[in-house]
Amino acid sequence: MASAQCPECRHDLPETGSFSAWCPSCNWNVEPTPSPIVWIGGPIERRLVGLRRRFAQRQFEAMLARPPGAPKARRSVGAIVGWGLAAVVNLFPLALLIAGTLIIAGNWPSAGGIIWGGILAIVGILLSLPRRWRLPDGLDRTDAPALHGLVDEIADALGTRRVRRLAVTAEFNASYIATGVRRRPVLVIGLPLWAVLSPQERVAVLSHEFAHGTNRDGFRSGFMGRAAGTLAFLANATAPGSDGLILAPVSGAFAGLAYLIVYLMWQRSQEAEFLADERGAAIAGTTAAVGTLQKTGFWRYMQPVLDPIAYRLPGSDRNFFPAFRRFIAGLPELERQRLQRLMDREAFEESGSHPPRWARARYLESRPAPGSVILSPERSAAIDAETARLEARLTDVLLSQFYPNR
Repeated sequence: MASAQCPECRHDLPETGSFSAWCPSCNWNVEPTPSPIVWIGGPIERRLVGLRRRFAQRQFEAMLARPPGAPKARRSVGAIVGWGLAAVVNLFPLALLIAGTLIIAGNWPSAGGIIWGGILAIVGILLSLPRRWRLPDGLDRTDAPALHGLVDEIADALGTRRVRRLAVTAEFNASYIATGVRRRPVLVIGLPLWAVLSPQERVAVLSHEFAHGTNRDGFRSGFMGRAAGTLAFLANATAPGSDGLILAPVSGAFAGLAYLIVYLMWQRSQEAEFLADERGAAIAGTTAAVGTLQKTGFWRYMQPVLDPIAYRLPGSDRNFFPAFRRFIAGLPELERQRLQRLMDREAFEESGSHPPRWARARYLESRPAPGSVILSPERSAAIDAETARLEARLTDVLLSQFYPNR
């Protein structure tokens, strides 16, 4: 049987089996499923992607010009304005409380003054209250001593605080957040991502997340988090209901101010990602850090693995994680090449919040590091044994997310 030809360049298409057909000669169909990051669509969207790609190239060149080991993100005019707007937002609840008190005092004992002043004061108090975020269930040290030992070792190597809580979730991600008034660190590990990483790549993921605790990344500060929380509360509280024509502009104004702050802080946050990569690679090694970036695109294979599991009979093997490991281990080289080509041409990572992975990988390769924390296969296997008891529950979580009506 004659092989199929590429509709763009007319070269013969290689056999890809059950994976998407694509052309290595001209990159036809290298992205069969469009990026989930779509804001507007059409020619405007294409122009925005072009602008993001050019910005990514300029930022990459600027980062290469930085001396190795520069520990902090640089200040910028946009970031200063963003901090200023956040300060205004954070002072807004206090202003409402003072205004309400003055209205009550100036109109006492008028019922109208008490009512309107009381409403303003109450709103100010509500906005001032600390908002408690629902954190994932923690993994105790007694249940996972090997994993906690690795996490502590990496924190100590970076000179940052050890985590208050360590959680394992069903997300294909990992994150580091600071919570509460004392900004205690919490580390969240997504088990699907963790499952496909080599031992040293696991060190790279943890090191990168901990490195955010040492950078001046405004998005992760309590000050900026409070401003974002206030704007989100106000936007949701004024979201259009039956009187949408009246409240829509108000809600839109609060949401627009939040997006403006994000835009102003975006460049500095992108810079902080490069620096977290560099500090993380100093702990895990450049090879592992680059390998981790390449594997962050494996989220797209979760549903093909989940599909047959979702419809197996009760009592049969329904554990997603061993099947996912086998699927990734068996990825054909041609499919891995397609993912690499896709990574090389992206204007931003799938989440939209990180610099493109090609830029991050080349930045790391420009300043190689051997790594200082080594995770042996034996320690990695001990960690797998600790997280294995979570696999059945997290498989159920994944099935409920991907197949809510199953």
